[in-house]
Amino acid sequence: MAADPHPLAGETSPYLRQFATNPIHWLPWNEAVFKAARQRDLPVMLSIGYSTSHWSHVLNRESYSNPDIGDYINTHFVPVKIDRDEHPGLVAYFRAFLESTEGRTGWPMHVWLTPEGLPYAGASYMPPSEEWGRPGILNVLEQHVTAWQRSPETVRLRADRAFSTFQSFLAPFPLPAELDSDLLDNARATLRAAFDTDHGGFTDVPGRLHPERLRLLLAAGATDADRAHVRLTLDRILHSGLLDPLDGGLFRFSVDEDWQLPYFVKTLADQARGGELLLDAYQVFQDDAYATAFRRLAGFVADQLGCRTGGHHTALDGENRWASSPDQPAEGLHYLWTTEEIDRLLTGPDAAVARAYFRLAEDGNLPSDHLAGDHLDGKNLLRPHPDLAGLATTLDLAPDRLSAALDRIRPALLNHRTTRPGLRRDPTVLTAANAAWLAVLARAARELDADTFLPPARELAHHLTQRHFDPATGELARLARSGIPSGQGGLHDFAALIHALIRLHDATGEDRWIVISKQLQELQDTQYHDPDHGGWFSARPDRPGARLRVKAFHEEAGPSAQALAAANLLQFERIQPDPDRAARARRALLLIQSEIEPRPEEHPHALLVLQAARPR
Repeated sequence: MAADPHPLAGETSPYLRQFATNPIHWLPWNEAVFKAARQRDLPVMLSIGYSTSHWSHVLNRESYSNPDIGDYINTHFVPVKIDRDEHPGLVAYFRAFLESTEGRTGWPMHVWLTPEGLPYAGASYMPPSEEWGRPGILNVLEQHVTAWQRSPETVRLRADRAFSTFQSFLAPFPLPAELDSDLLDNARATLRAAFDTDHGGFTDVPGRLHPERLRLLLAAGATDADRAHVRLTLDRILHSGLLDPLDGGLFRFSVDEDWQLPYFVKTLADQARGGELLLDAYQVFQDDAYATAFRRLAGFVADQLGCRTGGHHTALDGENRWASSPDQPAEGLHYLWTTEEIDRLLTGPDAAVARAYFRLAEDGNLPSDHLAGDHLDGKNLLRPHPDLAGLATTLDLAPDRLSAALDRIRPALLNHRTTRPGLRRDPTVLTAANAAWLAVLARAARELDADTFLPPARELAHHLTQRHFDPATGELARLARSGIPSGQGGLHDFAALIHALIRLHDATGEDRWIVISKQLQELQDTQYHDPDHGGWFSARPDRPGARLRVKAFHEEAGPSAQALAAANLLQFERIQPDPDRAARARRALLLIQSEIEPRPEEHPHALLVLQAARPR
C-alpha cells in the first residue's frame, strides 16, 4: 500500500516543499491546525522561514530529516510550517512577540502555541546538540514536552499572561502634538558614533550595508563627514566581495567587517535597496562609478531574476551541489575560484591580469577566521582592484590595454560560471519586492536614462496592475507562482505598489498610474487603517489568526510598510491636496515618531519620511 502523501507535498511554496520529504508531518497554516491541536490536546510547534535561508537548510539536514527527531515532534506536537513570504502580517506579529518576550529573533523562527492559538515561547536556530551556548534541539523540545505534560493549564496561563502583556505594549497612547525636529539630528549623531572609519559601514552592524542608514546620511542636512563616510563605504563595497563583479548583483551582507566573505544569497528586495542607494550617491556625488554600478545591478535583475511569466523572482540561493560532493550542498562554491582554474580558462597574459585585478592568491583569499567548511579552503572570491592606474603600472600595461583585457576576462569568467551546477532560485514573484524594484526603475528613468529604464518600468507596472490586482474584487495578490497570483496582499504590498506607481507617474506624466494608485490607497485604508488611533495594521481583521496582528515599524530588511504608507499620503498631497488625507498623514507621522523615538537610528527610512514632512 502506498504511503499517504506528506501534508506539504501539494503546496506551491518552494520553502514548504523543501520539507515535504521530512519524517515530520508538517501542516500548512490554517484553522484546521488548531482543531487538530485541541482534539489531541497538544501544543502547536510553528516553524517559520524562507526558501533561501541558509540556516533553514542546515537545520533541515541536521535535525528535521532525522527520523527519531521526527517521531518525537509528531508524537508531542502539532507541527506547522509557514513560509514567511506568504503570511507577512502573521510573521510580523510573531516577530514582535518574540522580540518583546525572548529578547531576540532569527531565521528560522520557531514559536510554540497553545491549542487555542496563543504563543508562549520561541527560538531561532537550534543545533542538533549543545553548541555555541545554545541547547540542542532535543533538549529544547523535551523542556516543552515536560512542561506541557506536567501542567498544560500552567502553560496556558503563561500564554494568556504573555499575550496580555504583549497586547498592553500595543495599546494606544497619547501621540505627541508636533513633529520633533531634533529626532533626525539625534539619529545622525548616533550613527556617526558608530562609523567604522577603517572599513566603512557601522561598528554595531559589521558587514551590513544598511542602505537606508547611508541614504539618511546623504539627505538634506548631512555634513561633509556624513557624505565622506558614505563614499568610503560605497567605494569599499564596489571593490569588495559584496558586489558581484561578473553579473553586478548585490549579495545580502558580508560575514566579516571588511566585506570579503558574503552571505551568498541575492534577493530582489536587496537589489532594490542597493539600487536606491546607488542612485542617491550618483545624485549627490555625480560620480559615474555609481551610475555604472547601478546599470550592472539592473542588468543582473533583468538577466538572473526575470520571470518568463512576468515580474521578477524573489531570490537566488547561495547553495548548490558540487560535483565533488553531490549529496552535500555547499554554500558559495558557485562564486569561488582557484588560481589553477583561472590559468586553464584564460590565456597567459589575461590570466596574469585576472589574478592581479581580482586579487587572487594561490592558497585562497577568503578571511580564514570566518571560514565555515573545508569546501572554502584554497578558494578565491573575485574582488576588483581599487586602483586601475596603479595596477596598470604594476603590470607594465598601458591603461587602454588593461581595460581591453578586462573586457575579455569578465565575460569569459561569467560564461564559464554559468556551466557550474545551478543555484536554487525561489520562483515566487512577490508583489512588494517587485513594486520596490519598479520604484527604482521609475526613478532611474527620470534621473539617469529614460530610454533604458522606462520600458521595463512600464512593463513591470502593467504586469503588477493587471495580473496581481483585480479592481473588480478589490483584491491585491500577495504573490504569483507559475504566473498564477495567489494569497491576499498585506499592507506592505499595497504601500509598496502605491509608492511605485506614484514614482512612475512622476517619470512619465501618465495619469493612469495615479488613478490606479488612488484606488489602491482607498482599498488599503478600508482594509488596514486604524481610524481610532491612526496608522495601519499589518494584517486584515478577517484573516485566520486575525487577533494576532500588529502595526509593524521595524526596518531590519528595508523600509517599513508603516513609513511607506505615510510617505504615500505625503506624495498624494503634493499632487492633489486633500484635508482628510492630510489629517490622516499627520496622525500616521506622529504615530511613527512616537514608536521610533527610543531608537530612531534603527528606523532610518521612517526618519527620511519624517524629514520630508518638515515644513519648508
